[in-house]
Amino acid sequence: MTLEWLGLLFRWLHVLFAIMWVGNSFHFNWMDIHMKKPKKAKPGVLGELWMLHGGSFFHLEKKEVNPKQIPGLIHWFKYESYFTWVTGFLLLSIVYYFNGGIYLLDPSVSDLTNHQAIHLGAGTLLFGWLFYDQLWRRKFAQNNPAFGSLITFVAIIAATYFLSTQLSGRAAFLHIGALMATIMTGNVFFHIIPNQKKMMAMAYSGQKPDPSIGARAKMRSVHNNYFTFPVLFMMLSNHSPSTFSTDLKWLVLLLLILGSVAIKHFLNIRENFKSWKIASLASGFITVALIALVIAKPSDAGNLSYTIYLKTLAYDWVHLLARFIHVMAAMMWIGNSLYFTWLTLAFLPPPVAEEGVQGEVWMLHGGLFFHVKQRIIEKKAIPDVLHWFKWESYITWLSGAFMLIIVYYLEGKLYLVDPTMNDVSGFTAIFVGISSLIVGWIAYDIVWVTNISSSKLKGVLTSLFLLLVMSFFLTHFLSGRAAFIHIGALLGTIMAANVFFHIIPRQVKMMHAVENGLEFKQDDVAKTRSLHNNYITYPVVFIMLSNHFPNIFGHHYNWIILALLMLVSAFIKHFVNLSENPASFLPRSAIISAIGFTMIYWIMLPPAAKPVDKNHVVQKIEYSRVAKIIKDRCTECHSVKPSNPIPVPPGIYFDTKGQILKLASRIKARVVDSKTMPLGNITKMTKEERNTINTWFSQLK
Repeated sequence: MTLEWLGLLFRWLHVLFAIMWVGNSFHFNWMDIHMKKPKKAKPGVLGELWMLHGGSFFHLEKKEVNPKQIPGLIHWFKYESYFTWVTGFLLLSIVYYFNGGIYLLDPSVSDLTNHQAIHLGAGTLLFGWLFYDQLWRRKFAQNNPAFGSLITFVAIIAATYFLSTQLSGRAAFLHIGALMATIMTGNVFFHIIPNQKKMMAMAYSGQKPDPSIGARAKMRSVHNNYFTFPVLFMMLSNHSPSTFSTDLKWLVLLLLILGSVAIKHFLNIRENFKSWKIASLASGFITVALIALVIAKPSDAGNLSYTIYLKTLAYDWVHLLARFIHVMAAMMWIGNSLYFTWLTLAFLPPPVAEEGVQGEVWMLHGGLFFHVKQRIIEKKAIPDVLHWFKWESYITWLSGAFMLIIVYYLEGKLYLVDPTMNDVSGFTAIFVGISSLIVGWIAYDIVWVTNISSSKLKGVLTSLFLLLVMSFFLTHFLSGRAAFIHIGALLGTIMAANVFFHIIPRQVKMMHAVENGLEFKQDDVAKTRSLHNNYITYPVVFIMLSNHFPNIFGHHYNWIILALLMLVSAFIKHFVNLSENPASFLPRSAIISAIGFTMIYWIMLPPAAKPVDKNHVVQKIEYSRVAKIIKDRCTECHSVKPSNPIPVPPGIYFDTKGQILKLASRIKARVVDSKTMPLGNITKMTKEERNTINTWFSQLK
């Protein structure tokens, strides 16, 4: 259980830091693309744009590093990348290296031992970075980036092919993604930040910074920009076994890399390329079509008919693409939200008072200054082009709803219902799931548009109570996994609806009044709803990751565990909101996390063993008896040649005695402790059979 909790903690931290890092990267890339030259030339200003967020104007100028205009406080962006890599490597170790090779090895591929595979995986990250770094330090690569990119791509082909012949497909994909992420972090740590420090040192000494220094940092930043899409695709691929279980998985991976890089390229040049949407869609379509040709005719589809295999394949790829779009949109939305929250906290009064300016922030990114001013909303300050932030939230919700439909609703009772607890029909479960989103939003909205919320504390406590009631109801009506995901979907619905029904409409009214010189009395509704969204972000991310941890959502007191997880993550968000200084929020966050996780650990402790009756003789459970249960109830899916198309993690097979003994603790955790397997109890495992497995496992000790 300790490894599972560490996995949950580091997965949550990894995703949060990745949202901050990649979200910032997307945001700065977006700003760079949308920068326009000022109508009236300003010395040192390369471009500017205006943004509207949370009822405030943000005027941003991109400036050259000028020795005569160096602000007292400059914000750098580096720790997000470092923490993303560190938590990612810890997660890689927990899931792949400390699990006895379950996910790392595939005996049908190679005869590597677990230690050999670990050395190969970790060595790939180290030597892959060294090869890439030495290549791009050479003048021929810097002066001929197309040639350097070709060599990089060929090296990735070689690494991909080699790993796919030594490790399991899932592990090979993950390690190529981890290699690219290592390159990205290495670029930040060894090149981008040091070169920016050199530029600042020259500026502080009164020298004009050498443009070549900024160019080298920019080159590595561009590489990172193109790596983002492939890395995200690979990190999500473990949800879609058809990507890494084919004999030609290395070719599938390379097609994914090429397709995602092409899409990223067209997004990067969209301001100067009118057909970027068509080109992006065409790139995606061609990539999927080519991959379909590669994997549509498997050498061995197990005991599945070819028709069923193709249907499973189509479902798997729709699932992967929908998940990719959902995660990308969520990173943009939550990344923007975290960025503007940080920006608001970081604003300081300008050293020289400027009319209409409430605060300013100086940032250094990609070798250039970004000067942001928070301005009072007034007619004379309205620009020709004002950028709003709304589509990210809408696309996140729509793609999330689509994911909910294809994963939970189209599968009937499979993921929605736990027959051992409440054996309702699939239609009833779907109705309850959809109703929970609608009723939950209406109840929340009523609380905050009526006198109930006249006191903010009263409104918060009422909302938390209603959320607790909904959690209790759903965990006792749906399966634990479905209940958790519907609570997350409810919070996501509240966030998107706040944007759609309150934040954006009020900003529209505000801008209409300002543009027409009308008096506008700004209420606190938009700000309050925006603040709610801010606090909900951390709990939502926690809940959306919960499907990786069956011992949590399958526990008898899962609704209490869910409530504690949401409270702990909301408190951490509160501490981050109070201060952007890690020295301030990290100790508080550590304390509240320790308290919360200790309470959850105590709740999840198994009950004390009953006193043993010395006169009672426990019957010895023979392995053959357990093997028959597992064959009848589990190997329908957990087999090298399954008869059921439900995807399972590679390596989790129960075809031999050695495989069953190796995975005995996991079988016990899923079948006995959490009762989350068989999935939806589709094979009708009985209580007596679960007890038999439990007794057999205790006798193994």
